[in-house]
Amino acid sequence: MGKSVLYALLAASIFVFGFTIGRFTDVVDAGGETFKKGKMMPDISQLDDKGQQVAKALIANAAELGKTASENVKTIFESAPDKADEQFEKMMERVEKDPTYLAMMTRKIPKRPPPEDPNKVFDVDTGNVPVLGPEDAPITIVEFSDFQCPFCSRGTNTVKQLMDEYPGKIKVKFVTKWLPFHKNAPAAHVAAYAAWKQGKFWEFHDLAFANQKDLTEENFEKWAKEIGLDMAQFKADNDMEKFKDEFDRMDKLANDVGVQGTPTFLINGKKLRGAQPPAKFKEIIDKELAAG
Repeated sequence: MGKSVLYALLAASIFVFGFTIGRFTDVVDAGGETFKKGKMMPDISQLDDKGQQVAKALIANAAELGKTASENVKTIFESAPDKADEQFEKMMERVEKDPTYLAMMTRKIPKRPPPEDPNKVFDVDTGNVPVLGPEDAPITIVEFSDFQCPFCSRGTNTVKQLMDEYPGKIKVKFVTKWLPFHKNAPAAHVAAYAAWKQGKFWEFHDLAFANQKDLTEENFEKWAKEIGLDMAQFKADNDMEKFKDEFDRMDKLANDVGVQGTPTFLINGKKLRGAQPPAKFKEIIDKELAAG
């Protein structure tokens, strides 16, 4: 069945999830084949049909099997490296009988969507979102962003620089798109929207990005006072339920245009992913301005 390939796949799961083997050095030799760290994706075409099925399942479902496999592999290498082949064979027999594996074998692995056309122009209706810049500006930048995302902080600083370099020509629309593992982001965006109710979104926005490691309710109230908000009104508005529909709508918008990470920008509808250098933005902006 090409055991060396399957052994390597088991070992690969360790690196995918950050598990380490005490006796591993820079190179792991599995069944006579050498796989360098970080490059452990073997060619499975040499396997028979059953072997390829097992291999594909292990690759596609590392999240479900990776932790258990990694702990087992670690034990084998540390306790009986001379018996690794025999132990790996027994492990594979157990994997092939495991209910999780059997369930994986009966489900269809979704196909990757086709690559996106890099020249596609997105026509998006952002609805009512915070806007900075003149209404009639020839360049509109829709910014999908997250207050707890460090790359978003860099991206928003780049946008500020561009607004200074192209005075009166850029309008920014801020679309909330927090990432699920940023636990403090939702509360920060709610507080920013509470500030927006009093016309101070961008002032709060700047403080949130400048203090990404300190996104707490205590600081939100402190910043609200600093920017001169009516505190009774701010406290009343600082409630997720008041803005949940808006955030849900923005999340759907982000999904509709294929936002997979933050920051993501639409410059007159042309997508730019990540905290790119100013030159990348200028390339699009200058073409748009030249086109009139």
